[in-house]
Amino acid sequence: NPVIENFKSKISVRLDLEEVNKTWMEENGATFYQTIAEHYGIWRDLFNHCFFHPKFFMDITYNITDSRYMPIYMGNAVAPFEARSAPNVSYECDPDSLYTLILTSPDGNLQNNNTEFLHWMVGNIPGNDVKQGEVICNYMPPFPVRDVGFNRYVFVLYEQHQKMDYSKLQKPGDCLSLSERNFQTLDFYGERQDELTPASIAFYQSQYHPCVSKYFRETLKMKEPIYEFIHPPPYHPVQKKHPHKKPFNLYLDRYRDIRELNEEAMKYKIKQTNPFEKFKIPKYPAVFNNRMKPTWLQLKERHRALNKHQWKNV
Repeated sequence: NPVIENFKSKISVRLDLEEVNKTWMEENGATFYQTIAEHYGIWRDLFNHCFFHPKFFMDITYNITDSRYMPIYMGNAVAPFEARSAPNVSYECDPDSLYTLILTSPDGNLQNNNTEFLHWMVGNIPGNDVKQGEVICNYMPPFPVRDVGFNRYVFVLYEQHQKMDYSKLQKPGDCLSLSERNFQTLDFYGERQDELTPASIAFYQSQYHPCVSKYFRETLKMKEPIYEFIHPPPYHPVQKKHPHKKPFNLYLDRYRDIRELNEEAMKYKIKQTNPFEKFKIPKYPAVFNNRMKPTWLQLKERHRALNKHQWKNV
């Protein structure tokens, strides 16, 4: 237990961190969860800007090894290989009540951007014994594809007012079809709002890892999709015939095709590279003694030596 000492009065107080955390969660946890979920767009993308205050909080952990585990809070980063198998979910509740647990991703649907992707669904959970619940959709680990950044994965726990019939949502035992996992939280809850009440929420984020390529290839039996961001063309003002106090070579380069500049830099790199000699970095790359060259050429060589503009990484 941590000790807080007052050096003036020499008084020390021992604090139980678990008790402090429990007290803070009871007093500020609901507001904190609501604010964080709003910041990450959870209410906007799942409930169309509607929100709820958690009735209690879930303790969610992914087992990585026998001695290591990854806890889930509100938006922490989890690598895909750390979430390979279904997590352990526990919470304090009435043992005679029934619950439905859903793990969905508002960012992970590769076939329809307007719907979520269902990763896991367990219904009719007796109390907090998730393993005794009815598996509606088997667990599928996160597989954020390359070059899309972080994807969100949201756990939503619903309290049931009665036993639910999920036969229409039932998936095959080992469902690997991406199209069958289309899901919409707002529609799901809207159709059952008289039988369900949202009770708790938690989420994490994950981004691409090389293990995702293996998952596409060996498990999903499909080619891995790769996305590339198309940058808008940079804005340049109307070209002037006599730009004032601007090096003419840099000024003209602004209006050249970037592919032409990259080709010029690559040709220079190939010309200067000897495959049989080790590349030597000059001790003082920014020092130039040749004053006989024109100033624009001196500036160009300086940028080339300092890896600026199109000469970067050359």
